Amino acid sequence: MNRSNIDILGVSEVHWTGNGFFNSGDHTMYFSGNSKRRQHGVGFVLYKKISKCVESYQTMSQITLLQIYAPTADAEEDEIAQFYAEIQGAIEETPRADVVYILGDFNAKIGERAEAVIVGKFGLGERNKAGDRLVQFCQEQHMRLTNT
Repeated sequence: MNRSNIDILGVSEVHWTGNGFFNSGDHTMYFSGNSKRRQHGVGFVLYKKISKCVESYQTMSQITLLQIYAPTADAEEDEIAQFYAEIQGAIEETPRADVVYILGDFNAKIGERAEAVIVGKFGLGERNKAGDRLVQFCQEQHMRLTNT
């Protein structure tokens, strides 16, 4: 992180159970994992100058960071719908003044097709069903896709 000048790093597939944080050198790791299984956890690694600003696990100086890990294409439709409902709920709980960043792995292919102000034409491959759903979600939430 230091060499690449990264202050905030979202991490998918954290293998710790429960929720917590710990310091390691110049960084703080915040994590949230499954209560029983060591899979599907998420987290953030923050550089010390950023971690000093953390008020809670979700809000930092009027910025809300949501680290996600979406179900794969093999998942049941109910599981995918529940996933998007949970993100929607988290957004609704966020103070309106906050800027919301969603980081992580949506397990979606966006492709090269541009969509108004949501995503540009420089994605890779062909858009899949999960990509269509993600673009629709972004339209509904007035969000943009970056770094696909």
